[in-house]
Amino acid sequence: MSSSKKERSYEDSSWENGAFTEILTQGLGIESNGYAKADENEDNVIYLYELVRYLQSEVPKLVDQKIPKTKTTQNPIIIDGFSKLDIPIFS
Repeated sequence: MSSSKKERSYEDSSWENGAFTEILTQGLGIESNGYAKADENEDNVIYLYELVRYLQSEVPKLVDQKIPKTKTTQNPIIIDGFSKLDIPIFS
């Protein structure tokens, strides 16, 4: 989920989508080193836990940078009870 129930999801015309989607696409994008930004251990596999950590780190930064002085930020969350985060989701 892109934010908690007490937060807003932010969009900007320069992104052509929301902050969550912007960071998601950036995280899956391949860098000059040959690895995706979200691939923490650089094994060419993005696990759900890596993507979640990347989103939780980068979405609030993007919102704060693009939309300063917001009343609330945007912090992606994992649905309660979702315990298996070592699922490979992208290779």
